[in-house]
Amino acid sequence: MLISSNARAHLNRKNPCRSQRYRRDPMPAPEPSPETEIRADNENSLIPESIPDQAAKGVQKVVVKKNLTHDMYDSCLQLQKEHMVTMHRLGSKDHVIRLLRSSKIGLSPLDTKRWILSDGITTLAFGDWRIRAYKNLIKSGMTHEDAEKRITHKVWTL
Repeated sequence: MLISSNARAHLNRKNPCRSQRYRRDPMPAPEPSPETEIRADNENSLIPESIPDQAAKGVQKVVVKKNLTHDMYDSCLQLQKEHMVTMHRLGSKDHVIRLLRSSKIGLSPLDTKRWILSDGITTLAFGDWRIRAYKNLIKSGMTHEDAEKRITHKVWTL
């Protein structure tokens, strides 16, 4: 296909929509600090104050901001206990305005997106083929310890 010199000059001209000022990120992401790095797979993670988005799903922002701290999350992980939070909100039913109170799990030590083995350290993602193999080995009569050793071995042998 032949392109005329006029069309070629038009294509080579800088497009104002692609200039540097349109490509520049107005709010660069802050550098993560070691004390704010919490496992990304936990939905109840805490985020530093400089970031406006909160990750505690279903918990009001004001409750996360005022009531949840990293020290609480550390103690939650060490003691293996869930931390409940109470929230208050206005609601109406049949045109009657009421103050509603609800309680939810604010912090949880459980990792619901990983399969945790008996050593408490090794994890497998849900859907990993080794989980299905582990279940099949248990069904066949193998002990839990032997089945875990077999699936965590580097080379899979039948």
